Amino acid sequence: MISRERINQVIQENERRLAAINVHFDPVTGEGSLIQRKRLTLTGDLFVLLPVTMYAIPWIRHAYALGSLEALAREACRKQKIRFKNTFYSEMLSDLITLRLDHDFEYWAYLSVKIIDKKSGMPIPFKLNLPQRELVAVLEQQRTGKKPIRVVIVKARQWGGSTVTQIYYSWIQIRLKTNWNSVIVTDVENQARNIRSMFTRLAESYPIELADDPERPLKLIPFEGSSKTRQVRDRENIIDISSTESPESTRGFDYALCHLSEVGLWKGTLLRKPEDMVQNIRGGVKKGAYSAIVMESTAKGVGNFFHREWIAAKTGKSGYYPFFMPWHKFADYLETLTIAIDTFIISMDDDDWTRWEQGATLEGINWYRNYMRSENMDKWRMESEFPGDDIEAFQSTGTPFFHRKYVQMLRKSCRAPLAEGNLFADAVIGNAGVLRNIRFEASPKGLLSVWEFPDKSIVVKNRYIVSVDIGGTTDEADYSTINVLDRYW
Repeated sequence: MISRERINQVIQENERRLAAINVHFDPVTGEGSLIQRKRLTLTGDLFVLLPVTMYAIPWIRHAYALGSLEALAREACRKQKIRFKNTFYSEMLSDLITLRLDHDFEYWAYLSVKIIDKKSGMPIPFKLNLPQRELVAVLEQQRTGKKPIRVVIVKARQWGGSTVTQIYYSWIQIRLKTNWNSVIVTDVENQARNIRSMFTRLAESYPIELADDPERPLKLIPFEGSSKTRQVRDRENIIDISSTESPESTRGFDYALCHLSEVGLWKGTLLRKPEDMVQNIRGGVKKGAYSAIVMESTAKGVGNFFHREWIAAKTGKSGYYPFFMPWHKFADYLETLTIAIDTFIISMDDDDWTRWEQGATLEGINWYRNYMRSENMDKWRMESEFPGDDIEAFQSTGTPFFHRKYVQMLRKSCRAPLAEGNLFADAVIGNAGVLRNIRFEASPKGLLSVWEFPDKSIVVKNRYIVSVDIGGTTDEADYSTINVLDRYW
């Protein structure tokens, strides 16, 4: 029986989680943003929360010191020995807005970008949802830290990860950098073309007053007659597309921004693996500040290239930030309780508590229950469509034989290999030398992983028995697995 104290703890935590999901976000004032900001009073009760990077601008820093933008305008008038007029304040506010467009992506996106509302079908200002704001906070932390932007995203639901990535790249190309080329790479070229169309639609509705030249609206034009490559007019920035069908086409440009989409779907062959294609593309991307590589995909089972990239990022073995967005952070997936909250908590089973431990609200668990019942979805499919964490996302996709719960129990006792490398002998083929002078040479890219070396302190004839499950070299083949049994003990 769950205790009264535990029920109260759950209720209190649930209120905190609901507040985080439903936090008010205003891209104009900056309220609800996850980017680090500092409050600046404009005049009277009006204020804005500006990105802290703007504090480095001397006159804005001086406005903070004086207490408001209006106070700065009044001081400027006193120094010039002229009477204060609102026009002085208005001019400073205009300058502040112009500078903010180069520092505040969320503000620029709201003023500059139109997207199609799924409910009404009408164009509306691009106001970032909570998952998108969390991703932008990661991108901005790397950019403002003068580091290359490197992120790997596991996508679950359609929360607009590709959209915000591409619009973020557009911001860099439109406002911040010139001669800063980007490339979109997908499994099939039409997918890349669809992603680039976001920039095309952005350009068509871009406010003329925000363009570099008010008499020349923002426009994408063909680059040297190419049907695949576009250029941002007056910015000298190229937006290229490519696919795994023709990866060599990406070698002609110097890229600074790279968007690798649905990498988990990329098909490989014996001669061309997804990791080889990714490495070729990544090798040609700039390494400095304002460069970016975002690799994203839905999970497609474990053990494949994308899963390995995710694990490397998650364990800190790569320079990529691992980003996953669970279903329970979406405000759309909340359903008001129809019974007393105490009664609901007492009614929760093991699966409900698993959702709770992942971070779901009680209202989210209620939605999860009802949706699963109304759509007649089994547990496995529900976890695949609405994963609560990255482990569930990968384990609930593909064609696993064992249930993820039991796999996770075994994973707790897993450890990294003691060494990785290859075996060598005096010969590669033939009877003479293949078993002579056998030796292990360590290599981080070796094909052999070793968890324990043979014990040479106690010599026993035929001490070890080796069983081998031979894999293959095709895409569908498993790894070859060697199990070593020590007979001595």
